[in-house]
Amino acid sequence: MTKFRTMMTCLVAAAFAATLIPDAVAQDAAVQDISEQDNAAELQPLLPKYEIDPDAYETDEEKEELEVAIAEANAHNASLTPQTGTIDLPRANVVMEMGDNHYFLNPADGKKVLVDLWENPPNPELLGMIFERGTDGYSNDYAVAVYYEASGYVSDEDASTIDYAELLKDMKTQTRQESNARVKQGYDAMELIGWGADPEYDAENHRVSWAKLLKFNEAEDNTLNYNLRFLGRKGVLEFKYVANEDALPSLQNAMPAMVKMAKFKPGSQYSDFNPATDKVASYGLAGLVAGGVVAKKLGLLGVLLVFLKKGWIVIFAALAFGRRFLSGLFGRKSDDADT
Repeated sequence: MTKFRTMMTCLVAAAFAATLIPDAVAQDAAVQDISEQDNAAELQPLLPKYEIDPDAYETDEEKEELEVAIAEANAHNASLTPQTGTIDLPRANVVMEMGDNHYFLNPADGKKVLVDLWENPPNPELLGMIFERGTDGYSNDYAVAVYYEASGYVSDEDASTIDYAELLKDMKTQTRQESNARVKQGYDAMELIGWGADPEYDAENHRVSWAKLLKFNEAEDNTLNYNLRFLGRKGVLEFKYVANEDALPSLQNAMPAMVKMAKFKPGSQYSDFNPATDKVASYGLAGLVAGGVVAKKLGLLGVLLVFLKKGWIVIFAALAFGRRFLSGLFGRKSDDADT
């Protein structure tokens, strides 16, 4: 009965980016010496179920609104079919292993979260979403949108020569242009603040990661757009993380497991590249990190148009439910607390 009150408290304190449950890594460490069967029994449910807390409302009107909101959240989660274990992504020729601490949502369910719940622009390239066990679209430290871009083989020959400070300047300029396009489409304006985590390339495993800090309109907290890319023979598997900047420690704790989660199948791995027959991407690592925003400097004509057309727009954690709900029910209390 205390879960919903905990959710409300965490959402207010952490700008809608907190969880209702103990840290999955800590829980895993606590049961690591238990047998596999006992460990499975200790795992939390994949999706939380919300219950009304008598202490969360003061009037019958507030209770009624709470009941409607909880019913909406539970109905949304009941419509999802979370998957665990081995996940096959045939479009990318990739296999993912979820492990004990995460679950996967297929593209249709991912759209229910990204588009219907969080009000993001739709993207037909979405392969699905990844969540920590026990979290959902309403309460989480982070969520991951999974995409595959059949761009061809991305050469890493420029890995040691990239000037990331200069690259960031170009990205800020491009983000302003992209923001103008977003506003015209009815979405929030955004600004690139800087790196949330410096770009890092794992040359042995052909993985690159980085994070950008973005500000949307007048939001008090910045959004952390953390990116992990797996390079393959014919394209790139994309993990796009959604979180607030204070969730970076949680993301960093999750990374050792996340980087091992996805693998290209034999024949589609980076080492399988055949220069005589395979397509080569029109950009290298710098263009990959920039998301095409250095088109002019790198000679990537038309990249900006493709960037907007294909919807490679940064996912933002609007969490429409939380914002509507808290402003409607707790706005007065928050105002009182500030005075």
